[in-house]
Amino acid sequence: MNNILKRTLITALVAATTFGLTADGGKWGHNSEQHLKRMAKSLDLSKDQVSKIEEIHKASEPEKKSKSDQIQKVRQDMRALMEAEEMDVKKIRSKMEEMSKLKVDKKMIWIEDRAKIRKVLTPEQRKKQKELMKKAHAKMKDKNKNWDKKKNRD
Repeated sequence: MNNILKRTLITALVAATTFGLTADGGKWGHNSEQHLKRMAKSLDLSKDQVSKIEEIHKASEPEKKSKSDQIQKVRQDMRALMEAEEMDVKKIRSKMEEMSKLKVDKKMIWIEDRAKIRKVLTPEQRKKQKELMKKAHAKMKDKNKNWDKKKNRD
């Protein structure tokens, strides 16, 4: 996996954690209550807003779970192709392309949820969210710089 892709994924995960969203197959993370509480506190969400955000996530859970299951199946298929006595590079490439498409589809569900959540927020909350995202991105950028330096030393 190249560095740009790694950075993008890490940044997305940090942003997701900051705002109680993850693209992990429908869950918000290991402790969704904790993530929602953090989001509610950092953005000063009303009870109505929290309910609406919960509904948004619940509505997309089946589709995210389905995409995750499909990705897992393709991953298993690809592993079998890689372990075969005679590797069929064309089939492996096809599976990789299939997996990439599924990952994009799954990520788009997450992005669509985020767009819906943004509509639930007030203009002030959206501004605060944007500021928090900038801070999270800057923090991850620093971590990635240090990670790259350490990697290059090894």
